[in-house]
Amino acid sequence: MKRIVALVLCVVLMVGLIAGCGKGGVKKGDGSTLKIGLCTSALIEDYDTNMFTKWIEEQSGYKIEFQFFSSQSSEAKSQIATMIAAGEELPDILWGVDFGKEVYTEYGDDGYFLDLKEYFDDKKGASKVFWDRFAELPEEDQDRAMRNMVNPDSGAMYALPTLQYSEIDVMDYMMFINQDWLNKLGLSMPNSLEELYNVLVAFRDRDPNGNGRKDEIPFIGCNSLSGHVINYILNQFLYFNEEKSFGIKDGKLTTPFTSNEYREGLKYANKLVNEGLLSSLSLTTNATTLKGYICPTTDASGNINDSDILVGCFVGHPTLVIEPNNPALYKYTAMNYWSNSVITNNQQVYRTFITEDCEDPDAAWNFLMNFYTEEASLRLRYGEKGVDWDDADEGTKSFIGYDAQIKVINQVWANQNNSTWGNIQSTILYYAENEVTQIEDVSKWQDYLNKQFTATHDNYFAAAEKYNPKEKLSAIVLTTEESEQYSMTISNCKSHISNSRTSFVTGTLNPNSDSDWNEYLKKLDDLGLKTWLSVAQKAYDRQNNLK
Repeated sequence: MKRIVALVLCVVLMVGLIAGCGKGGVKKGDGSTLKIGLCTSALIEDYDTNMFTKWIEEQSGYKIEFQFFSSQSSEAKSQIATMIAAGEELPDILWGVDFGKEVYTEYGDDGYFLDLKEYFDDKKGASKVFWDRFAELPEEDQDRAMRNMVNPDSGAMYALPTLQYSEIDVMDYMMFINQDWLNKLGLSMPNSLEELYNVLVAFRDRDPNGNGRKDEIPFIGCNSLSGHVINYILNQFLYFNEEKSFGIKDGKLTTPFTSNEYREGLKYANKLVNEGLLSSLSLTTNATTLKGYICPTTDASGNINDSDILVGCFVGHPTLVIEPNNPALYKYTAMNYWSNSVITNNQQVYRTFITEDCEDPDAAWNFLMNFYTEEASLRLRYGEKGVDWDDADEGTKSFIGYDAQIKVINQVWANQNNSTWGNIQSTILYYAENEVTQIEDVSKWQDYLNKQFTATHDNYFAAAEKYNPKEKLSAIVLTTEESEQYSMTISNCKSHISNSRTSFVTGTLNPNSDSDWNEYLKKLDDLGLKTWLSVAQKAYDRQNNLK
């Protein structure tokens, strides 16, 4: 019944929306209040006095009342599930809550979230601002977004997407090496796995930080953005995009995680861990923890002691794993790439919803359409215009050579601030990692970081062009029936693959043992790998109109 009422309400209100929309598709609000539920960020000083809050209220014509949920997505989901189970009223909008597609589709089918398809379908009115900016995305990203936005069974569209495109953030592993240590030990930049191994041995054994202690960490990564060191190693042996799970050849899905090449990659990683060349923390630590290993504490003058530097090579996004202005950055330089370099598509998420308890869905929709404007997207990422950033000077370039769009005055992202909401949701944001930012008048530290980003970007994309297979798998979208029927099978298989990978790398399982490897394969079969593969192949054929 809830679903029927919600759909009828949406249709009735849509008539008023279409009739009242302006040319741009965003109708100015009437000063009414919308309750926004969001997950808090410890970096944000105050949401009520926040500059983005004030700007979006003025821009949209609506007032905001906040309802806060945990910053931890699992806890936030639990809090909202408890509210639903207890019959408590939900906020008008849930903004930036990571339910996962299966859960939010279920909530939508049950009527807790409104089906927004009719709003999206009004491309010249209600959703014009969205589609105008959507058209600027690369064609592959548009295709992937459409597959994920629409429920393949019913055609329902429950979530407002966040669509980003950043050539920096799509690199699955960003590698940096301690150039200072290479110079001290008379070593060259490695250009093969064998050369990398020899460099790591030297980092372990020859006391490159000069403190007389064997405290060096030759190689480390993390499980956060661009920090997947095991994926880097595996891709020296085969193309493996963990996000997609499967590979593809001649239109048929393949299982790279059962291949001999995959096993050889595990053997290499296991060897590095066993010999103290790769920290096993790489499999469990996050970017914040990794930052503590890479960046020594500075003294009162902002300097560090070379003897406190511990890390030889790291895989991670520098913005996340290097403390701002910490001089440890100067020790590192971008690594070369000599094999497959996975470019991910994990910059599309679906975490914003209009709930069944919203009394004025038109208002909620209009309010959220303001987020898709270019300025709103920039403000959520870069802060207050005229204070934290402004339009770029004419003719200026970004650090990777693109025409500059903005110039950053004050870096607020990943720092304590009261200019943003600490998250980027329900936006379309191009080149989010300063890739269209004017580079003049930046600090010495930021200039060095930009140069390392540029070198990494150039090296990575050159390797991807040279080594990655031409046929790569795009998104696979299951129907609701398929998801419900096979979700446990898929989840169990994925968990087994992930857990076994960790066990093989750390030595709980021995990748050199045929017995351990065959047991891994057998359990994968027992968990339903063939079923998962068959269902995925069927979905792939369906969405590509193959027989």
